[in-house]
Amino acid sequence: PKSMVRTAASIECPQVRVFAFELPKGESRASGLRRIQQRLEMALTTARHTGVKLVLENGGSFPLASDLAEIITRINNPLLMACYNPVVGPAAGEDIVQAVRTLGRMLAIVKLKDLRGLEPVAIGDGDVPLEPMIGELVRRKFNGWGVVEWDRLWFKDSEKAVSDPTAVLEASAATAYKWVGAAQATARGATPAMA
Repeated sequence: PKSMVRTAASIECPQVRVFAFELPKGESRASGLRRIQQRLEMALTTARHTGVKLVLENGGSFPLASDLAEIITRINNPLLMACYNPVVGPAAGEDIVQAVRTLGRMLAIVKLKDLRGLEPVAIGDGDVPLEPMIGELVRRKFNGWGVVEWDRLWFKDSEKAVSDPTAVLEASAATAYKWVGAAQATARGATPAMA
């Protein structure tokens, strides 16, 4: 992460996404947490005075919002924030609205992606309950990033590849904005317009 922080600073990128990810076989959680904390602290020392923050995403051995909160709280550095992936958490049994509540002010980025089964689909066409999560973000006046992610963009030479992801990304963004608008109208006490 130290070299990524330096690169991000050189191009004036304000955030670097990192993972705690998998604990190696035979490593205890306590030992893994100490190792992760040491590495993050070295990267955070590099980030100091650069304008770059580290954003820790859930995944691997740390799939839950509570896992991210534990690591971020242990380190207690304002340059370390959370990125929540609403596909990973529910696969481990987590409610994504509760995840947003757990992370609270630690949350800097929320991924917006949807799946039908294991297949990536446009937001709103799948099984991931994103609309209630977006409603919770609006209620909490979240001012971080919502990042629309389309996994099929990365499948180069495969039948799952998509030659032009523009339509899916535009539809996903439109759905996310519609849900934000409805949640804002509800928060103001207005009746949201039907689309």
